[in-house]
Amino acid sequence: MQGVRRKNFKRVRQVVQSRLFAARSTFAGALREIQAAVAELQNVHFAWANPNHMYSLQEYGELQVQTREQKAKPALDSIVDKIQKVLERLCREVQAQAVLYQDSIRNASELEDITGVELFQGGGGRPRPMVVIKQEKLERAANYARVMDELSQLGIFVRLVDYLFVEGVMACAVAGVEGLLALLTVHKQQTDKQAKALFQVFVSFEPKGVAFSPNEAAILNELNANALEGIISVAQGAPRLLFMRGYAHLFEGKPSGLNTLNILRNMPHLTALRAAINQTVIDDFSAAREAVRELDIGYRKIWDFGRTWDPDAYAAQPRSLSEIRRDLVLQRNWKGSLDRMKTNMAIGCLQLDAKPLRAELAPITAAALERIKLLLLNMARQATLALLDDVTARVQMLSAHPTQLDEFVNYMVLHTAQLDDRKLLSSQAGQVDDMYESLAAHEQKVPTADQVKHDDLTEALAAFQVQLTEGKEFIADHKEEELTTLNANVTALNEELQGIIASLHTGMGHHTASA
Repeated sequence: MQGVRRKNFKRVRQVVQSRLFAARSTFAGALREIQAAVAELQNVHFAWANPNHMYSLQEYGELQVQTREQKAKPALDSIVDKIQKVLERLCREVQAQAVLYQDSIRNASELEDITGVELFQGGGGRPRPMVVIKQEKLERAANYARVMDELSQLGIFVRLVDYLFVEGVMACAVAGVEGLLALLTVHKQQTDKQAKALFQVFVSFEPKGVAFSPNEAAILNELNANALEGIISVAQGAPRLLFMRGYAHLFEGKPSGLNTLNILRNMPHLTALRAAINQTVIDDFSAAREAVRELDIGYRKIWDFGRTWDPDAYAAQPRSLSEIRRDLVLQRNWKGSLDRMKTNMAIGCLQLDAKPLRAELAPITAAALERIKLLLLNMARQATLALLDDVTARVQMLSAHPTQLDEFVNYMVLHTAQLDDRKLLSSQAGQVDDMYESLAAHEQKVPTADQVKHDDLTEALAAFQVQLTEGKEFIADHKEEELTTLNANVTALNEELQGIIASLHTGMGHHTASA
């Protein structure tokens, strides 16, 4: 019973070995070499990007083309060359051995002779046992059958090798798509703290909202049309051993094989990966739109101001000092807000860059500040000159002390009026000082000539105050004297009037007597 089982086991084993190339010594070595070459496909990248580098969309697209054309395709050609050399050597060996066996057989009947009789015996030596002769004939027939079978199996072996290579190529394609998805989601997975967002996206304002450059559609198109389709095109364009002219004689008619393109396009896993990539980009842009709402709220007013502000129209309208100071403070606050502006935000695979937006907004506040400061400087200059002329004239009038009585009275009236205007002049001078202080607070350089005039105004105001004091003292010193003189003049005038009246009465008396 055990002997029967052993025979059945050997028979089944021989059948299996005859069907497995790995169990056949002629093919086993070549198959191992080919498998080693196919294993090199694991190091071939159909798509690649550095996770620690941020790319512009154009830079990323060029990198993918360069990866495919300069690295992936040459690597595939190199691996196919290695496999082809092994196949060519194997085919030569199998074909040479088949020719050798065919040449050693005069006719097919020799293979059917399994008797223990040796028809041709050389020399006069001792005849060999019939068992040995029969065993040799059996082995010869088996070897011939094996060699012929191996020759017939070359086409099948080439097909197997082609399928192994195609399987490796498709694994590379799937690995490339998986790598792209991992690259897009590396921030969400938090597996690499050094990793950066993949795409650099610039933020800008538009009348209807915030714009991204490149936008969602552009990135999706780049990933699908370039990266993903590029991966599939490399896999589809990989050399096919099955269709090479050198092996055409191993097949009857035109051979058919695996359709790489159809397999990849209909692969559920690859379809799911592609959908995940697209959804990742869509979700990241949705999160980006939420993230830039703060920019829209905080800085759109500056952008709108820049579109509508007319500096000439602003300068043409009369402005009070409080209005100008209010506008200066507003522009300075905007400028400080821009200096504190958050210009970089990593949102998933997107690195939002608002530096160009800040560069667009900064000149708006800078130009407005400069124009308003120049307007204030001009107002300060005009106010200074006008007030200086006024105060200088007042000083001159107050410094002219009168010597006549009638002039003294006028001087007293003038001095009283100047005392009444002192608060007004002080208020006007304070406004001028406020203008120059505002200019200094906003780092506006005042020309030397204007500074001199401002200093002259200060001196004139001091001189005005001195003249008021001296005028007061002059009036106090001469008031009694002038009043005495006035009273004396009044008395003299009264006496003169009384004399005139008396003379008039006297003349009237003489006239009456004559009548």
